[in-house]
Amino acid sequence: GFFIRLVLAPLVIVKDLQKYWGTLVLFESTGLEFYDYLYDPRLLLPYTYPPLFLFLCFPLYLFAKAFPPSFSEQIFQYSVKLMLIGCDMLTSVIIYKSLKRFVDRDQALLYSLFYVWNPLAILVSAIYGIMDSLVVFFLVCSHYFLIKERFSLTALFSALALLTKQYALFAIIPLFF
Repeated sequence: GFFIRLVLAPLVIVKDLQKYWGTLVLFESTGLEFYDYLYDPRLLLPYTYPPLFLFLCFPLYLFAKAFPPSFSEQIFQYSVKLMLIGCDMLTSVIIYKSLKRFVDRDQALLYSLFYVWNPLAILVSAIYGIMDSLVVFFLVCSHYFLIKERFSLTALFSALALLTKQYALFAIIPLFF
């Protein structure tokens, strides 16, 4: 699953990642003022998500800018996809560790491999490069720490998920009831 993601990642240029690039250009030029320029007409599309993903992408943007302009946006897109692929792989490890408490090792491994080979997970991280892989990673970590009764880490990872994408709220609410 990991190698398939690596092969697919550079093959597709995605509008969402172009939007993030444009947002980061504006973000940098305005002194990292996120909400003041949320609906700036200079943006290809407005950035309508909480700020965490943008902050995580900013170092990748600065890295990509070090390359010639004709390649920098493609390098940025591939870098973001690599970060999200890493999140997918870490998510599968956390799934395995979580399930190992409830089922035998072989079943836990099988279920974690279901996630690694899930076509939707591959599509989201390697093809589209959208932030949902990061949200899933934070939510799975939150669940893992809830099982381990580490409630402060549960709250931290829940908050990180919510600071990445708003829909995480629907997954977080059941954790606390």
